[in-house]
Amino acid sequence: MKHSPPNTSISKVAKIYNTAFPNSPLSSQFKKITVAYFVLEMDINDVLSIMTKSCNKSKDAERAKRYFCCTCWRKIRSKGYVNVRIDNALLWKMTCEQRDEKDLSPMWRDL
Repeated sequence: MKHSPPNTSISKVAKIYNTAFPNSPLSSQFKKITVAYFVLEMDINDVLSIMTKSCNKSKDAERAKRYFCCTCWRKIRSKGYVNVRIDNALLWKMTCEQRDEKDLSPMWRDL
C-alpha cells in the first residue's frame, strides 16, 4: 500500500501552475486526486518538470492542464504497466509482459 504524497509535493506542483495562471488556480479536487496520483507514481522532479513545461507551452490554463495530464500518463505507461479501473472501484496493475493478448477482449488490447 502506498502512502499519501506529502502536501509539500502537491503544493510545489500547484505553485508552478498558479504562478503561470493566477486567475485560474488548480482546484482542490484536481490537486487531491490528479496531482497526488502523479506524485505517487512518478518522481517529484519529473512531475515538477512536466508542469513547468506544460505552463510554458500553453497560454491557456485548461490546455496546460490537459498537456500536463497527458504527459504524465504517457510517462507512467512507459514504465511497463497499464492502470485499469474495473467496476469503478478496483484499480489494479497488470504488467505488459504478463498480458496475454489472446485472453483480453479487444476493448482492453489498446490500453
